[in-house]
Amino acid sequence: MRFNVKTGDTKPLRAQLCYVDGTPIDLTGGVVTFYMGTAVSAGACTIDDATNGWVSYPWGAGQTDTAGVYSGEFSVLLGGKISRVPSLGVAEIHIVTKVG
Repeated sequence: MRFNVKTGDTKPLRAQLCYVDGTPIDLTGGVVTFYMGTAVSAGACTIDDATNGWVSYPWGAGQTDTAGVYSGEFSVLLGGKISRVPSLGVAEIHIVTKVG
């Protein structure tokens, strides 16, 4: 799972959360939280399409200001149980310096 962002971008990060086999996680009744290094300690996600596992994270002020490669993950709370996505490795968030 890799995301590309330019410095200063505020368009929400959008992701489809899936099991290891690629099947979308049904997020109905769930809560999803996004983490990215020290820049995002517990960011609330919006569940856009629960059945198909689509979520979005609205970037907060300053969270995309520093270029670099960051590790991230989503915490999914369903039925009182927590799982982390991706379950193998981490998501890579590449923040690249904008031109101009």
